[in-house]
Amino acid sequence: MIFWGIVFILILFAFLVTIPPLVSKYNEKHAYGQYTAQQYKNANLASFKEQQTDISLRVENNILSQLDADKLILELEKKLLSDLSHKDTAKAKTSPHVNIQVIIFLTFSIPLATLILYNKLGAHTEIAITNILNNKDATTEQVVALIEDWTEKQPENTQALYLLGSQYLTLGRLEDAVNEYRKLYVKSDRHPQISSHFAQALFLLEKQVITEEVRRLYQESLQMDPNNTTALGLKGIDAFEQTRYNDAANAWQMALKAEKDSHARQALVAGIEKAQELTEEKSSQITVLVSISPKLTSLSANTRVIIFARESGVQGPPAAAVAITVGELPRKVILDDSTAMIEGRLLSSISKLDIFARITLSGDAMRSDYQAVATGVDSSDHKVVELKITP
Repeated sequence: MIFWGIVFILILFAFLVTIPPLVSKYNEKHAYGQYTAQQYKNANLASFKEQQTDISLRVENNILSQLDADKLILELEKKLLSDLSHKDTAKAKTSPHVNIQVIIFLTFSIPLATLILYNKLGAHTEIAITNILNNKDATTEQVVALIEDWTEKQPENTQALYLLGSQYLTLGRLEDAVNEYRKLYVKSDRHPQISSHFAQALFLLEKQVITEEVRRLYQESLQMDPNNTTALGLKGIDAFEQTRYNDAANAWQMALKAEKDSHARQALVAGIEKAQELTEEKSSQITVLVSISPKLTSLSANTRVIIFARESGVQGPPAAAVAITVGELPRKVILDDSTAMIEGRLLSSISKLDIFARITLSGDAMRSDYQAVATGVDSSDHKVVELKITP
């Protein structure tokens, strides 16, 4: 409403600024036109009378017969009438009324044309999209309808295509989502984020089967962005379907490190646990559930937490370690051979372990500000090790 109010004020201002000078000029021009027309008429009449007098004198002096004189006077009268009629017509044709009408038309049509062009090419749709996305009461169907209108107006707009593909995916319109992502994939020059979402949409469309195209897309995405959580999720699924459960767990663990969405994190944890149950290398994996005391909730969410394992009763560097932050707690982490710290010394080669969860405010893993520890853990025991960090 504010926008339309401003437009109305601008149109009114243009009208008030443009029309009064034109009306003033019209009055001046109209008065001047009347004055010059009268002068022209008087001049013609004076000339007619002068010639008429001259003809009469010629008749009196027997230079011209009365019959010829009458003919000449008749011709003069016709010429006088013709001249006066022509002048009136010319005056009508050059009337300034036409100019005023044209200017009035332009005064309104230019702003109107601007509004139409703005609605077609301007930010009007983008503003509407922002507003509806921030409206909690808006339905997905309303959002989709508005984004579809946006893509019709700006078919080359990659942001519009991305939003439309995402909304189609949310609605379960998988074919439409794939079509939009395919167009966007080409336009974005194979952007890793687009490649992974395209792969995900195809995966769902193909009844959750990793096809060659899906595999190519997620691998392509990971080559450019190794931490892409969507692509890592698909990589884990691909490995799981091929019974490479350890590879699946590793892929999902990497995704878990970067994933922020709580629901997605829960799904990844469940997948990791399932893969661990099926893996043939259970002895090399230790699951640690790390939590924090409510008394430490004042710590910054970015404060580092180091979870590590080393040979029980032995001082020295960790055999395996994983770094997370306070903001991620509580969280399950996996310590296995893939997280080994000492080259040539795998976690699976150590029978007894001490497991630590250490908060370091300085960022130095060797210095502990807050810590929880479990000692003498059997590396072949697959029970979850629970560590709660307290003051």
